Amino acid sequence: MGLAPREIIKIANPLTEKQNVMRPSLIPGLLNNLIHNLNQGNSVVKVFELGRVFSPRREQTALGAFLTGEGDIYDLKGILEALCEELAIPSPRFGSAQLSFSLLSYLSRRRGEADRFRITHNW
Repeated sequence: MGLAPREIIKIANPLTEKQNVMRPSLIPGLLNNLIHNLNQGNSVVKVFELGRVFSPRREQTALGAFLTGEGDIYDLKGILEALCEELAIPSPRFGSAQLSFSLLSYLSRRRGEADRFRITHNW
């Protein structure tokens, strides 16, 4: 995810080696969910996650989402705004949504790159 090692909080006694850090971003989990759904043949995927993320400076609640299919960034933004309103989350910022959309746009333009992310679904 491009994070410097000093930005990651390691867990002293992790339950598993794969879970040895506090999660700094929702994006890896969302990507795994997206990849799983695409590999199962689902061409339209709408998924979100609301959860805590951690850095040495702070702990905060983050909301992330992916939208595939006919939607665009404005559809995703509208869905996130409605979700934030329903959950009474004031003044959302959309940095992660823009990053997610950029990644999906990149993958859809360069389908050969999907192999790097273990996406086997034939778009």
